[in-house]
Amino acid sequence: MNEFMEKLKLLKKWESDGICVLKNDFIMVQIIEPHEGSDFKWIIRADYEETFERWGVCFYEAKVDNLDCNLNPIISDLRLMIARKDKLIESHIKENGEIYYEINNWANKLDWNFK
Repeated sequence: MNEFMEKLKLLKKWESDGICVLKNDFIMVQIIEPHEGSDFKWIIRADYEETFERWGVCFYEAKVDNLDCNLNPIISDLRLMIARKDKLIESHIKENGEIYYEINNWANKLDWNFK
């Protein structure tokens, strides 16, 4: 976990009952430890703060048996997510003048390690 946090410059936002949420200036990451409801797999989810609605519909999700063996591909994905933020997020203006953000279709063109 420390290596993961260091490589992506993530800070721990909170941790409780096998769930940890980390954050940096670009993304939020949720790590869920293996349990029966996850088929005993690690779940790593990530989203941009601007587009975050809830973890169940976040932009990025990976499920892996062994976090240590799959850490580098996940870090690569999240680095790609950070590097492409300007291309992945588009802003829109509502009728009331409020700005909202969403992930655009360009995201489907990226080669993610986990889908």
